[in-house]
Amino acid sequence: MEKSEPAHSILFSGTATTVVLLVVMTVATFAADRYFSLGAAVWVLYFVPVVLTTQLLPQYTGIALTVGGSLLLAGLIDSNGGLSYETAVASRGLGLLVLVFTGLFLLQHRRTVAALQASEDRYRLLLAEHARARAEAALQAVQERFKSIFHSSHDAIAYATFEGTFLEVNDAFVRLSGQMREELIGPGPASASLWAALELPAERLHRLQETGIPISYETLYRPDERAPEYLNVHAFAVAAPDGSMSGLALMIRNITARRQAEADLQRAGEELRAKNEALARTNEILSAVQRAAARAQRLSAVGQFAATVAHKIGTPLTALSGHVQLLMEDLSLPSKVRGRLQMVEAQIERTSCIIQDLLLYARREPPVRTRTDVNECLEDCVSLFKTECERLHVACITELAADLPPAEVDRQQIQETVNHLIENALQAMPNGGSLCLRTRAAEGAATWRGSVRSTGVAIEIVDTGQGINPDHLTQIFQPFFTTKQAGRGTGLGLAIVQETVRAHEGRITVESEPGKGTSFVIFLPTAEQWRN
Repeated sequence: MEKSEPAHSILFSGTATTVVLLVVMTVATFAADRYFSLGAAVWVLYFVPVVLTTQLLPQYTGIALTVGGSLLLAGLIDSNGGLSYETAVASRGLGLLVLVFTGLFLLQHRRTVAALQASEDRYRLLLAEHARARAEAALQAVQERFKSIFHSSHDAIAYATFEGTFLEVNDAFVRLSGQMREELIGPGPASASLWAALELPAERLHRLQETGIPISYETLYRPDERAPEYLNVHAFAVAAPDGSMSGLALMIRNITARRQAEADLQRAGEELRAKNEALARTNEILSAVQRAAARAQRLSAVGQFAATVAHKIGTPLTALSGHVQLLMEDLSLPSKVRGRLQMVEAQIERTSCIIQDLLLYARREPPVRTRTDVNECLEDCVSLFKTECERLHVACITELAADLPPAEVDRQQIQETVNHLIENALQAMPNGGSLCLRTRAAEGAATWRGSVRSTGVAIEIVDTGQGINPDHLTQIFQPFFTTKQAGRGTGLGLAIVQETVRAHEGRITVESEPGKGTSFVIFLPTAEQWRN
């Protein structure tokens, strides 16, 4: 690659060319003056190189005037023929005079232009100095404002190298560190210990230096002889004019008060939540007590009513039943009369059953718990209804778990409960069907003292009968609610079943679909769970 010529060489080459050109023009003018008769206009030829010299090389204007004047005088002394001596003298004298005055005018004009140029340069220099002074004043004002903001900031601000040397810190940073400003600026043990205490992550700091992406984190600062403080640190790189990373700026905010407020708020929230939970539990207990009180009041009213009915109606019914039985022993009565007597006796018995159900629901005795084999209890129930199942063409199926744990229950009450459910199932299958009794161990089967037990016993009674309407499923355990025909039930059977299960700290569920059958599941606690 060829090297370019220096600028002064190019300038010198251009000046030499111009000088040669002007010399050639001057010589050509003199030659024209010598060999051609130009008359009075001959001075114009000498005027052209002088003007060109003034325009192209103003520093040589005096030389051009001298040379031009000398050649003009030389032409006067040795002029061509064809002109009178007087004409030549007048022409050349006039040309010399014009040439001299024109040259002087050009020189003066050049000096004036140079003076104006110098004045303009001085004016521009003054303007530049004034602008620089204003810029310096503005820069100083900006620096003062920045310094005021820098040192008045409530947040701690520092400028440091990436190696951990602090170059400038504000007053808040000094207060945060608890050190003297002179101890923090520059390398030293105070700045090194503070840099270590800020726990700037080295990997992210290196990435910041490479990419310029700011980092922000929170740390626990433990100053000497002071309580620990939570700090929010924001670090970003400071770019130099050439685009490189010249240093690291740190903005540190003390968030201890905010953290304390958040902790207090969280603690208050937890306390409020605990109080709400306690209030909810209290409300649940209160609701349960209110329901129990209302139920007790209803049961008391039902018990009084049942006692009154049993006393007022029971004795006449017993007497009526005795007389009807005596009449039925009379073989001389017509069959039609005997049939009516049987109907009367059946209604007397039904009325007695209603009174007994009322007494049983209102004044049910608490269960007497014993260790009971639930499978054996269900087998007794199946035996009791075996004949009825055959009569109604109902297939009775038992699926009893072999490893079923024993339950702590009142055997008689549980057997009455299962018998009632079996009886309801048979009434729902007048045209035959299938009845399945199943037992199994169940997780979370029952409740005891307000908590769900981990294990228990489940008894399932499943039929393929008519099913229960979905609108009635939520009401079937309410007292006196029944979907049976008039004269077929009192509406107390399932209410008694639910009360019996609850008295054993168990629970009962039901699932049914019209036309496909019903499934009752009774969950009872095992003997070990009940004792615990």
